[in-house]
Amino acid sequence: MIITPGQLTRRADFYFQLASLQSAGVPIIQALEMVRSSRGGTYRREVGHILSYLQQGCTLGDAVERTGNWLPAFDRALINAGEKSGRLDTTFRSLGDYYTEKASMLRELISGMAYPIFVLHLAVLIFPTSYLTRLFWNNGVQDFVLQKAAILIPAYLLLFIGIYAFQGSRGEHWRSLLERLTYAIPLVAGTRRDLAMARLSGALEALLSAGVNIIQAWELAADATASARIKRAVTAAVPKMEAGVVPSETLNHSTVFPELFRSLYKTGEISGQLDATLDRLRKHYEEQASLKLRNLANWTPKLVFLCVALGVGYSIIKFYMGYFDQLNKIGF
Repeated sequence: MIITPGQLTRRADFYFQLASLQSAGVPIIQALEMVRSSRGGTYRREVGHILSYLQQGCTLGDAVERTGNWLPAFDRALINAGEKSGRLDTTFRSLGDYYTEKASMLRELISGMAYPIFVLHLAVLIFPTSYLTRLFWNNGVQDFVLQKAAILIPAYLLLFIGIYAFQGSRGEHWRSLLERLTYAIPLVAGTRRDLAMARLSGALEALLSAGVNIIQAWELAADATASARIKRAVTAAVPKMEAGVVPSETLNHSTVFPELFRSLYKTGEISGQLDATLDRLRKHYEEQASLKLRNLANWTPKLVFLCVALGVGYSIIKFYMGYFDQLNKIGF
């Protein structure tokens, strides 16, 4: 349910191992058998299923699809494209780099959040101080525990509900709603858009290089982005493409795609260097997304700490106001 840096690192190692074996000329079935023998748990089971499907005559892309959601749609689309283009080693290495970067940023976010979360729990335990001072008086322990549980348990529930809600396996309508909500948050919106465009550019470049026809390439690449907005825009554009309108013309009528992408895509389409253009766009949006993710990882703990500090400050001021109010009453 919860994705950890360790899980992302293991996924990256899985892809790097396959990339090394493929670069060495090891056939994919033998490479998967070697990877399976060196791993346990979910990887051993799922790779075993993939091997079973391959031995039945399926392609690697079909075999991976049959495993369900074990691998994200983005991974499945790129593996399928890499197989068709004969560049599985490059595809595996790109996926390994992607998950390594993702694990690094998640570790950075967790390490930055540790201290604010500690301060938050400490503040909950201390304030209001009346429960703390009565801790050992007249059944004060029970009141203390109940009061803290009334704050922490709902907070934990909301946290786990949020984690569950944002999982990629949720339905299309639900993911579309969450995407609209996150696009209302400025920094998060920009990061999501750049990640989606990087995925779109990378998947398109791989699919077109594999010889996939332009319409199917756009449909598969849209699925790989995990963005409901892009998928809707591409779905609406497909009938125009089928009628003979080139993709660059259909993009001009959509605000979903940034101007830079529309402009460079049209240039690549006209010049006949679309694959190189898409590769440059992928690198550009990956760099932008990485920068924004790191800013998000740096600023989220600071914002949490600021909220905690304001809450603690409010509790202290409220305590002393009550204290001085009592002194004034005694003075009168």
